[in-house]
Amino acid sequence: MSSMKKKIFLIYGGLSSEREVSVETAWTMLQWLSSFRYDLILVHIDLKGEWHLKNGNIDSFEELYFESSDGLETFVKIARSEKAVVMPLLHGRFGEDGTIQGFLETLGVPYIGNRVETSAISLNKSITKSILKEHGIPVVNGTTIRKQESIFSSEDEVLKKFIALKFPLVLKPLREGSSVGIQYVGREEELKEALMAGFKYDDELLIEEKIECREIFVSIIQRGKEVFISVLGEVTVENDYYTYQDKYSNDSTAKKMLASLPEKIDKEIRELSARVFSVLGGRGLMRVDFFLSSQNQVFVNEVNTLPSLQGSSVYPYLLKESGLTERDIVKALIESAYLE
Repeated sequence: MSSMKKKIFLIYGGLSSEREVSVETAWTMLQWLSSFRYDLILVHIDLKGEWHLKNGNIDSFEELYFESSDGLETFVKIARSEKAVVMPLLHGRFGEDGTIQGFLETLGVPYIGNRVETSAISLNKSITKSILKEHGIPVVNGTTIRKQESIFSSEDEVLKKFIALKFPLVLKPLREGSSVGIQYVGREEELKEALMAGFKYDDELLIEEKIECREIFVSIIQRGKEVFISVLGEVTVENDYYTYQDKYSNDSTAKKMLASLPEKIDKEIRELSARVFSVLGGRGLMRVDFFLSSQNQVFVNEVNTLPSLQGSSVYPYLLKESGLTERDIVKALIESAYLE
């Protein structure tokens, strides 16, 4: 694997529920990097957590699921001894929660995207909401509940957690992305069953009031010192919300489009996006998702520190609609590895 070219490691796969999204992102990035003169090294983390390395000269998507005798020790040796940049393309837990970023920090290896603290905070929906709220950034009313509270408390005690909230409610696993595990609860009688289902994904759930709204998306990429805010987008879906299947299935009927909004609302959302990026200490890239209520109230819904890059995803779509090329995106991401 020795070469005089700068090495770029693409780490993907992993153990999270978004493993397949990670593989798709790696495939997209591999295509984007093909026009650059880099020595590409694929790092596939399998379902057992084992690391496998090989060079990036592959011809098909299926080859991304390879196994190799070169593993974690080889990665550490090469990454620390040679001029290299790491692209941690792991979505969800162990990828967006600061875990892989912390590991790379201990190795002293430059990597693209958000750092440990920003990643850890942003994957935890409750902590993110608290920080944004403290800075005057609007979020939807909600609360959290732990699995232990549900098990060791009476039904009446559990219901007290929700006394200040109005039905219908939305239940979200605290540390999942890509709409994994989201449920709607229309009545109090449905709450117990919904909690039991939600705890299959996480030991803590975020419960929010469901509001009638449009979902608005903003892509952010750092180009040197400039924080570039994309045009605004939205997605039309047949379901009540933008599901995992809507986002990634080949059979999805979801349609991406630019959001047509009054100038004042457009400006407000773009300014809030920049504030979210700053408040959370963003670096490199981020997608911020908003709710726009029927009364034109704007709320931050979620923050994504490593949004999917695959072809059907909102993040690259909005950047391209804003005038950036795939080459622009790649250059900005690689440069982010050296930003403070």
